[in-house]
Amino acid sequence: MLTPDLTSTIRRFILKPLASDSNRDYQPPGTLNVSLTIILLGGWVALLWWADQQSHWAPKIAIGFLFAFSGLTIYTLLHEAWHQILHTNRSINDILGTLLAVAYGGPFTFLKHTHQGHHQRNRSIEESFDIYYNEEERTRRTVFFYFTYLGGFWLAVPLTSLVFIFAPNLLHGWLARRDPSVGVMLRGIPQRQFRRIRFEALGVFALHGTLIMALGLHWSTWMLLYGMFGVCWSSLNYLGHAGAPLDVQEGAHNLRTNPVFEKLLLHFNWHLAHHQNPEIPWLYLPRFNDPRRERPGYLRSYIKFWGGPKPAPRERGGE
Repeated sequence: MLTPDLTSTIRRFILKPLASDSNRDYQPPGTLNVSLTIILLGGWVALLWWADQQSHWAPKIAIGFLFAFSGLTIYTLLHEAWHQILHTNRSINDILGTLLAVAYGGPFTFLKHTHQGHHQRNRSIEESFDIYYNEEERTRRTVFFYFTYLGGFWLAVPLTSLVFIFAPNLLHGWLARRDPSVGVMLRGIPQRQFRRIRFEALGVFALHGTLIMALGLHWSTWMLLYGMFGVCWSSLNYLGHAGAPLDVQEGAHNLRTNPVFEKLLLHFNWHLAHHQNPEIPWLYLPRFNDPRRERPGYLRSYIKFWGGPKPAPRERGGE
């Protein structure tokens, strides 16, 4: 009898050989990506400054929405850099990725390694955040779920950066033992990269501090805009995986959404296509639709998502 993992592997090789053979023909849109990066980083600074000039909270919050949603595009470009498909030149790719990571709020190397680990662990027990496996852990999973997707997902990045700077030994000690998901993520980062990540983390805080002083920003403006971005990004980032099959490669969705919003996301809603073809740049992902799979609606999936964790299916620990 074939195991689910073996069956999944055979299905991938039988059903998708042509797509993987042609992947080499899709080059990153380097000039477009460089232009978008420059525009978005300039806009990031401009929105912070503009919000700080407002004397009332209402216009600050309105600008915060622009900041939060433009941050989704910044994240997609950063995600391209992690996969070395932001630009064909490795140095340009990593320089732009580092700048985008500063805007996002974390060290490029740390984020890159944790994301690479995500592609190895997707929909595993450690990364099935929308399901629980027994009644004993239901409450803990539910609390974790709402904390994470109401902003904690993003907040974990600057907090972990502080640990890298001041107490890096904790990362392979207490923190790694405290939670299985944190443990597998941190153990996936090579020890030799810790010094580099620590240096990058210092750079992120230094650049944000310099920016705040140079623009004369009040700390409350920075916290408001980044708080709004953190909630926006955290609440949307796992949507492409929630309810998907418990399979490393197939465990994602190609979500249907408004064409304007899809352009803002740079096709990040085509997340199954990305997991099946991680070397394909964002511009071409809609060409890799999987006809075997339904495309759920983005808004309906978002509303359904907030129902919280569901029991695991029978083949993965359900009753």
